[in-house]
Amino acid sequence: MNHLEQTSKSFDSTLAEKNVVVRFKAQAMDILTDLETSSNFQKLLDAVSTAKDLDGYVQIKDSEWDSHEDVDNLSQLIADDDELYMKDGRAFGYHHDLLMARFRNTLGYCLLALNNIGKPMVAGLQGRVSAEYLGLTLLFDLRIATPDTTISFDNVRTGIPSSPSITRLMPGYIGTGRTLALANQGAVITAQEALDLGLISAVIEKSDDLTQACINNVQELAANHRYIIEFNHRDILPTSTELSAALEAYYESISKALIQRRTEQK
Repeated sequence: MNHLEQTSKSFDSTLAEKNVVVRFKAQAMDILTDLETSSNFQKLLDAVSTAKDLDGYVQIKDSEWDSHEDVDNLSQLIADDDELYMKDGRAFGYHHDLLMARFRNTLGYCLLALNNIGKPMVAGLQGRVSAEYLGLTLLFDLRIATPDTTISFDNVRTGIPSSPSITRLMPGYIGTGRTLALANQGAVITAQEALDLGLISAVIEKSDDLTQACINNVQELAANHRYIIEFNHRDILPTSTELSAALEAYYESISKALIQRRTEQK
């Protein structure tokens, strides 16, 4: 099976000009919560890492995917769910516990896999973006947004602990104080404000094609700016060891949060 080219309700991946272009679709949250979808996406990232004839990796957030709403819905499900997961007549814990475990494990895998790709990576942002998703793209070399993009930090207040994409990566770009301020305010910022802060790299013109702009930037990085990639991965981004340690702390905080929620509901 060619894991570089896939089509599903959650994401499409295609080859374009020696780049893998991934488009997250309306059901992209399934990548973190559905076992089969997450497995297919992990195989894609593994294939990108090992492919020798690729220039780079492009990841586009489709405007029809509301990552902000999906994070809210997941939090609400975890807060309200009291259904036991049954198999062969046996209970294996609450459904929301298993769902959250899958979410955290897949998110952790994606963070580590993206951190180890070693090829030029450009993320395209459009529509409504959650702070968590933006944080994930901070592992990329460039982030390019359409003018109508907004980034919402009020998901940080859902009660689900923030992942290392916010607690570890974002402070490296804008500082701990500003990260806390955006989270505490539940701020919603525009693409231009994110550009001014340094959270994204460029805002394209309204008439420009986002996917092509990302591909062009990957090719430019691959052809003329390999030192930028090396600098980013060697001196700016956390090492795999540092990221793994942050993920372990994240996993522990999620476990504690779920126990606390269950205690409060009794």
